[in-house]
Amino acid sequence: MKRILAFSLVIAMVFAMTTTVFAANSGTSGGGGFYVPTTREQTVRQVLSDGTVIETTTHEDGSQTIVTTIVEEATNADGTKVIITTVTTVEKDKDGNTVSSKTSTTVDIIVSAKDAEDGKVLLPIAIPTGKQIPINVKTPAPVEITAPVDNANNGFVKTENDEIQKNCDVNENGVVFDVEGNAQVKVIDNTKTFNDVSGWAAEAIRFVTARELFLGTSEETFDPTATVTRAMVYTVLSRLAGAELDSTGADWYEAPLAWAVAQGITDGTNPTAPVTREQLATMLYRFVGQPAVEADLASFGDAESVNGWASAAMQWAVANGLINGIDGNLAPQGEASRAELAAIMMRFIKNI
Repeated sequence: MKRILAFSLVIAMVFAMTTTVFAANSGTSGGGGFYVPTTREQTVRQVLSDGTVIETTTHEDGSQTIVTTIVEEATNADGTKVIITTVTTVEKDKDGNTVSSKTSTTVDIIVSAKDAEDGKVLLPIAIPTGKQIPINVKTPAPVEITAPVDNANNGFVKTENDEIQKNCDVNENGVVFDVEGNAQVKVIDNTKTFNDVSGWAAEAIRFVTARELFLGTSEETFDPTATVTRAMVYTVLSRLAGAELDSTGADWYEAPLAWAVAQGITDGTNPTAPVTREQLATMLYRFVGQPAVEADLASFGDAESVNGWASAAMQWAVANGLINGIDGNLAPQGEASRAELAAIMMRFIKNI
């Protein structure tokens, strides 16, 4: 008898390690002092070998609520930790039919002191994307985060407070973005699709439209060969700078123009005129504060045709890979198209 009791005790202990039953009862005392339950709700908690937790609550009417929690955790060599928590809640009726199902995911990134000191961190695990997936970042200092993302492309961007970070990048490792301190961000696929976009400029157009530096000329068209005006450049640069502009002016470009003049990017003349390649280079050069530069343009057949006022800017643009030659020439007075501006802006964000 003692051996039987001991064996039963072992079975009970093993069961308790994997499954916990919680019962909530309410009722009254019947005749003779016996307790008679009037309602009953029972929750069974299971912990699987991979750490998955399943809680099944059976309600009085036989319906069930099943909550499954999966936690995935990884730490890189410098101690930065990523925790991905996915919770799925399924409601079933008394006959076992699924009535509803919903899933929520949260990502927690805890940046280590070493990565924060270095100023850069490569996350050790791919993070999920989606407009509703919050990423909670805790960091002791400003840091550049590279987040591996499945199928990342130039349409992927980081948002914070539902505002798109226009200068975030995408490289072979994932989505690259800056975080100044503790923050809640999201990584989303904000790809825009246009019927008239293909070929060499497709990736650049995807890049700039996902960051909403450019808008399409309609929901379905981008018009990549259309000529860019000076006012369009002011508008793109003001968006990149995150300027909050009053859009109530008489002309659509009035606020970006006033901003560009105030920033010393332009003198404001001829805003609706087509922008040339050397004018575009000059605006970008002024936008970054006109840094010192020494570059040789002699390899281009038409280098001498660059105007003196644009010489330093063109040297800077060529040295930083923003402007490439066209059949061995710079074509400084050539008019820039929307596709060309898209390509230059993508290079600007990646290289500067």
